[in-house]
Amino acid sequence: MQNEKEARKHQAVATEILEGQLKLTVNKENTHITHVGKGVPYLGFIICRKTVVIALKKIKSFKASLSGAVYTRPVRTIL
Repeated sequence: MQNEKEARKHQAVATEILEGQLKLTVNKENTHITHVGKGVPYLGFIICRKTVVIALKKIKSFKASLSGAVYTRPVRTIL
């Protein structure tokens, strides 16, 4: 499969840059080739071909954190 062969070549180049130049460690068990059309989850985001979407789990977590942080004063009715 030509596309997979090309993807493996790009993966090797990316790994070389990350480990060689940037001194980062690439986890071989979690690194895999996938089609970007399926969406790639990364650090709470889902990366698609032309968009980046925030994962639903992260949105729910953010909303929950806001409910405890936002204070609203009770409304008083003046007659």
